[in-house]
Amino acid sequence: MSCLRTCVYLAWNTVEYRLEVSHHPLLDLKYLGHQSNYRRMALLTPFLPFGIALFLLESVTTRGERAGQGLAGLQGHRLLARIASGLGKGRSAGEEVARAKYRALIRAGQKIGLAEWPLGEILTWEQAANTALPPEPELDRLRLVLRGRSFWLPELEIALREQGLCLRTPLEDSLQVMHLRGESLRLPGLSLHSGEMARCNRCGEENHLETGQCLDCKNPLCGHCISCVGMGEARLCRPLYRMAGLVGEKSRKEPVEFFATASCHPAEKDAAGEFRRFAREQEPSQCLVWPARGTDPLKALFHGIAERLNSGGQVLIATPRRDQVTELTQRIKGVFPGAEVLSARSASASELGQAEVVIAATTEVISFFQKFSLVIVDESETQLLSGNRLLQRIAERATVQKGKTAFITAAPEPELLARMKNGLVHLVCLPVGANGYPLPEPQLVIEKSLLIDRRDQMELPESVAQILHQSLEGDLSQVFVFVPHAFLAQRAGEVLRRAVVLPPFNHYQEDWVFISHARDAEREEKKARFARGEFPIFVTTPVAEKPLKLSRVNVIVLFAEAEDVYTEGTLVQLAGCAGDGWPPARVWYVGNRSTKAMKGAMQKIRHLNQEAFRRGYLHPDFYLTMKAEG
Repeated sequence: MSCLRTCVYLAWNTVEYRLEVSHHPLLDLKYLGHQSNYRRMALLTPFLPFGIALFLLESVTTRGERAGQGLAGLQGHRLLARIASGLGKGRSAGEEVARAKYRALIRAGQKIGLAEWPLGEILTWEQAANTALPPEPELDRLRLVLRGRSFWLPELEIALREQGLCLRTPLEDSLQVMHLRGESLRLPGLSLHSGEMARCNRCGEENHLETGQCLDCKNPLCGHCISCVGMGEARLCRPLYRMAGLVGEKSRKEPVEFFATASCHPAEKDAAGEFRRFAREQEPSQCLVWPARGTDPLKALFHGIAERLNSGGQVLIATPRRDQVTELTQRIKGVFPGAEVLSARSASASELGQAEVVIAATTEVISFFQKFSLVIVDESETQLLSGNRLLQRIAERATVQKGKTAFITAAPEPELLARMKNGLVHLVCLPVGANGYPLPEPQLVIEKSLLIDRRDQMELPESVAQILHQSLEGDLSQVFVFVPHAFLAQRAGEVLRRAVVLPPFNHYQEDWVFISHARDAEREEKKARFARGEFPIFVTTPVAEKPLKLSRVNVIVLFAEAEDVYTEGTLVQLAGCAGDGWPPARVWYVGNRSTKAMKGAMQKIRHLNQEAFRRGYLHPDFYLTMKAEG
């Protein structure tokens, strides 16, 4: 990914001047000459990494000066005296302003460690005569790909090739002209403020930014964003190009037709009504969809999606699992047979511009910009991007102004809950599934002897052996045993294999304990065998994937204090792997200490059960059991 080097210039005519940065100043002069009769241009800096040149420009100019400032507006300004003295020496007013800005740029550059540079040459309209502007048909093709998107230059080149579009004009030149017209945004990957790294313009991160010499621009002031580095480096020297989508571009002659399974539970009907109200009303713009694990929250959103489609908007549904994109696309096509539904991965840029519903992996959402009327992020607690506001920021950025964003999560983060309590976020709660049974509430087990010794070995604590025995021979349930890392899966599995052939277990065999982890090539086969009930104990790492839906499965989370793996969202998700029958399955969080994540996960699960009870959503069996137990 190459850097862009640009210089700061000042162009002027007889009545106004304008400052900008450009990689090709003669191109700018040709365009400005055609548009506003600019005839001269002074180069005020050498060619610098884009983010540095833009920082210098913004340090010494006002917004008006960057859009076109009248020379008459300088009256009363201290600069007027200098201009007046310069005019006496035969300099034009524009040239005097250029000299004043040059000196201001030198001072701004010295603050960030740049050495003084000489004033550049003055270019004339005649020198720009042979510079070609991009033809309008080429700009039309570029708009087709860029509209509603956010691209690095190489990504945009790939998108154009995928469309079979070949531009004769260098892409940077076309993008510069679109920027001068005010049609698109051109930002550095990182922005500077007061000479310090201030913000990643791709993900919005402001804290996890790192300064360091770039291999492309060789500048020690460059740097990158740590928060979104997994999607490629956002750097100070790399330009990011964006163009907003067209609001209300689509129009339907007939209301969208959709076929959703009729809601059979009052909780689902109420949630559907709540989300439809959110989609219809202007405020608030964000929604927290808080479902219990094992429910189908997306089904409750179909009426709201239809509302947005009927108003001419486009809808984005983002899922954390890439393997679910195809499955989800087929499902939405079935629900909305009359709508244009496409997956972001398989569709071209121009096709995405026409689609009414787009299904994308969460990591692809970052490439959209003000395109969708409604953005829905599914299972946001399991996202690669969770743990900070990154996911929320990129979802908001993909939404058009006055659009709506919705986050489906079984473990909402405190910041989102706080905004909900302040009325800034609408709540749609789905605390119980169609079966009407409450969620298994985890039990906390503090076990100090749950350790890995110096030889990387572990002993099975008596408390864990008792839990296993109770599950297998008391509850007659299979058991998921989750551990945080692959090597712990091997150690815990070996210990359990030795333990289950001894009392108090009866007639168990070693090979009734299966071990798996993310890199296990046989993982899917083992999951399928566990689902068929072919073995009782499955020791595995918590890989983000579609959970098995089994009726009689208990869950043990070992080393639950491992906060690097077991976030609150992960613990809620793992508890959701417990069986959904009645009487309820059981869940244990076992660790050598309690953590904030463990307590938070237990509190959120308990809250959903209390909410289901308060609203009268629970199955009659539950109330009968409560009555029998007094």
